[in-house]
Amino acid sequence: MSEFTFFELPEDVVVLFGKRSLNGRRYVVTGGTSSFGKWCDDLGKHVGPTLTPGDVSLYLGIAVPSVHERMSKGKVSSFCFEFSDSRRVTKVIKIPLSECVAWREQRNEKISDAHKQELREAEDRADALQKELDRMHEQARQRRLAKLLKLARKQAEEGYCEHYECDPPGEDDDGARLVEEHAQEIYKRMLIEGEQPEEEE
Repeated sequence: MSEFTFFELPEDVVVLFGKRSLNGRRYVVTGGTSSFGKWCDDLGKHVGPTLTPGDVSLYLGIAVPSVHERMSKGKVSSFCFEFSDSRRVTKVIKIPLSECVAWREQRNEKISDAHKQELREAEDRADALQKELDRMHEQARQRRLAKLLKLARKQAEEGYCEHYECDPPGEDDDGARLVEEHAQEIYKRMLIEGEQPEEEE
């Protein structure tokens, strides 16, 4: 993420904007309404375009309290004129537009990074789901093949017993080999013809 760039005042100009606080990021001047105009002129000359906290909230799409919170933590420069002779307006706060631009860029990077992370997580979930589906499909295929082979062996055994008019052969009988060979032939035919085993109840 790009580093936030603070607006820096030359030392010989700082005196025009009063006391500094909050890590040196807030400049406070107290004066009457008659000196407010000069403060605004000095601000425009030495700081450039500025926004009020309300303007910043609209510019960044955030709540006004969030702007004040950042100011209170000294994470953005602010210039404050406190009126000593006005009951209608107690103070005016201005924030350099240049810092608002840098702040917005940081927010956009965070949003972009968060979006990329969400995409990565979504892709990981999709990959995991696909692997699970593949595993389930393979298990289902193996079960289907096992049922077909079982059915083929049953048919081969029934055919053997009918042909020789005898009981099913034991595992060690020669007949068992014949039954298995016949079962494999039936099994291959089933696979070629795409026969599906009946579902067990």
